[in-house]
Amino acid sequence: MNDDQALLRAVLADPDNVGARLVYADWLEERGDSRGEFLRISAALAALPALDKRGDSLKARLQELRQTIDPKWLALIDLRLPESLVAFLAAGKQLEMDDGDSEAGAVTLLPLSALKLERFPVETSGRDYFQQDPHYPMVHSYLVLGVNLVAGCTGGYEHVGLLLWLPVERRFGVWDSEHCTIAMFGPDVTWAQIAADPGHYIDAGWGNPGSPGDITTWLVPWPAHPYGEHQVYDPQPA
Repeated sequence: MNDDQALLRAVLADPDNVGARLVYADWLEERGDSRGEFLRISAALAALPALDKRGDSLKARLQELRQTIDPKWLALIDLRLPESLVAFLAAGKQLEMDDGDSEAGAVTLLPLSALKLERFPVETSGRDYFQQDPHYPMVHSYLVLGVNLVAGCTGGYEHVGLLLWLPVERRFGVWDSEHCTIAMFGPDVTWAQIAADPGHYIDAGWGNPGSPGDITTWLVPWPAHPYGEHQVYDPQPA
């Protein structure tokens, strides 16, 4: 294992360790590698509140840098995708599905280079956990950081969010675009399990999270995700 791989491994082992990211950034910048600037700006951006306007210029520069960096590295570092999923997509694989395997029909995954961080609206009013919200009853809508994995489906449903990666929770889940809720799979659910039986996991979006026998639980968005004064119904740029 070379120094680059060792430093990358240290970051992947502890994604929230800013020190490890900055050590890796130093090493890359000493070699004139633009990934170092990407790591350093990412760290600066992470220190700002999620919707802070001061981050606009930093986000613009990150977007410029993304065009020059290997999508596989970005998927691991920027999107914090599991290595098994990155390897699956980097190999150009798709889920093995027929139209009848899922309520949504057959699902097509996005290529690795098209994946991006977005904030998915989650409406908490009417949920059984709503009154536990520290902002109750004033706040109803949160924006949850996620990566949509799905490019389309054959069943006539809205495809965005049929499979979702949640980098903060480090779990897979399903976003219900009609009701603006996210159902998460357990922390031990792996990409290999989803790829082996994709219809089972996609159809979990039509279940009742938290009920006996259901494989999902509701994502409770506070305190990890930002909220706003107004409800939103479409994913927002991260």
